[in-house]
Amino acid sequence: DIFFEHRSVVPALPPECDVEVWYVEQEIEALGAVGRLLQSYHCGLVFHVSTLLAPPPLTVFTLQYYAVDFPFGALFPISVEDGAGPVWNNEAVVAFTPGEDPHRWTKGRSLVGRTTGA
Repeated sequence: DIFFEHRSVVPALPPECDVEVWYVEQEIEALGAVGRLLQSYHCGLVFHVSTLLAPPPLTVFTLQYYAVDFPFGALFPISVEDGAGPVWNNEAVVAFTPGEDPHRWTKGRSLVGRTTGA
C-alpha cells in the first residue's frame, strides 16, 4: 500500500476508458472476538478499468482509508466535552494499491457504479 498526500500518486486514466467501482469489506481480524461483537469492518474501493483503445496505465487498483490511531482511536473516545458527548479520533490516511487482493475482502463486495475516465 502507498500512503499519499496528493492525487498525483494515482495514475491518470484515459478519458475514453470505462471504470467499474466496487465497494469491498473485510472483517478486522486483529480485533478478534471484540471486532466480531462490534461488527467492525475495514472497507475500500476497487476500480476495474477497461478500454477498447490503448491499454490504461492500470487495469485494477484499490483505494482505502487507514485510521491513524487504530485500534484505540476507533474504539475509545479521545475526549468527552461538556454537554457535547464523546469525540473519537477518526483521522485517516488514504492508501493506493496497484491491483487488488480478491481474497482479502471476505465480508463481501458490491458494485457501486460505472463511470469513465473523463
